[in-house]
Amino acid sequence: MLALASVSWAQAVVTGTISGPAGPLEKAEIRARNLTSGESFGAFSAASGIYTLSLPPGRYDLFATKTQFSTGTRRAVDLAAGTPFTFTATLTPAGNFAIPGESSFLLLRDRLDPVAGDAPKASDGHPDLSGVWAPAVDTEPDDTPLVPAAAALVKKRQAENTKDDPRGLCLPGGVVRTNAQDLTKFVQTPKLLVILLEGSAPGFRQIFLDGRAHPQDPNPSWMGHSVGHWEGDTLVVDTVGLNDKGWLTANGLPQTETTHVIERFRRPNLGTIEVELTVEDPATFSRPYKIRRILPLAPNEELQEYVCNENEKTEHYVAH
Repeated sequence: MLALASVSWAQAVVTGTISGPAGPLEKAEIRARNLTSGESFGAFSAASGIYTLSLPPGRYDLFATKTQFSTGTRRAVDLAAGTPFTFTATLTPAGNFAIPGESSFLLLRDRLDPVAGDAPKASDGHPDLSGVWAPAVDTEPDDTPLVPAAAALVKKRQAENTKDDPRGLCLPGGVVRTNAQDLTKFVQTPKLLVILLEGSAPGFRQIFLDGRAHPQDPNPSWMGHSVGHWEGDTLVVDTVGLNDKGWLTANGLPQTETTHVIERFRRPNLGTIEVELTVEDPATFSRPYKIRRILPLAPNEELQEYVCNENEKTEHYVAH
């Protein structure tokens, strides 16, 4: 009993209530990221909107996220053992969630039950990422370090209600937006990981795991050229050769031919894949820009045919 009490006392405790315009929000995700170690901790709100999160003392960024809503954020908070801290947030509706087809798979997350169990292993001994995965929002949004020219372009695109978003023109969503909005299926072999997408052209990504290098002069494309290698239980994927036509995010962050994307995939258990993306591009960002997502396994879902051809009137949209 004394040992348990000392462990409890050694933890910092964050509590609060997450609400929306209509009242408490259930299944909002609360994340705390340690600014020294980089380690993250998470919890979900109950039907009452209330949550409790215990974590080691330290300095943290705190986030509250939920599909269809804005993000609540507190930066650089010092949390001490035995001194409860209150982080309460009221999230506002956000995004293009009234657009048919643009949010259906994100909404799936709230209907999925957690899948418990150990992460499976592939025949080569590495974690097996295979499965059907629902998309996820950025759980720990970074401050966007835009250079002036990129900031001006983003402002222009938003002033035009993102009318030129490639996805709205039946064009590919791109690498960074993979797992942001679409249902995906990972098919893993020792030398190749294929990610199939429902809801975005061209409908697939290839990640080569056979030790090959990037081509010396890649032909810029929507999905670029991706190679991966294992660092312990983490698959590290390096992508170059992207074109300057894609958008990195739905709010208009520009992609250029110098965009370099590093993804780190980790499957800590049967039911989730953690993805951390680092985007480097001096034409867009003043420092590396990070996106973090936690994908839930969708064991009863399967990909269906998706067709979107140019001049398809139902797919073109303007954000509101």
